[in-house]
Amino acid sequence: MQFVDRFIFSYSVTILLTSLVLMAIGISAIEGYYVAYLMEFFAFDEIWARRRRSLERRLRPVALMFTVGFLFILAERILTGLH
Repeated sequence: MQFVDRFIFSYSVTILLTSLVLMAIGISAIEGYYVAYLMEFFAFDEIWARRRRSLERRLRPVALMFTVGFLFILAERILTGLH
């Protein structure tokens, strides 16, 4: 199994386990899941991608999209809270 395959497999298993735990404790807000996935992604990025520059370059657009999504959710919550 190649390095990238191990990264994808490990990250997928982590997301699955996190989803199961969040469902088990009764989290229903999508923001809770998104923030958990975002934190996991950046943790995996730090642990795995720093070893290989090629993986880091491939994950850069994914990190950007996660961050934009987080900012969208944050802006939506702020604007909704103002009404």
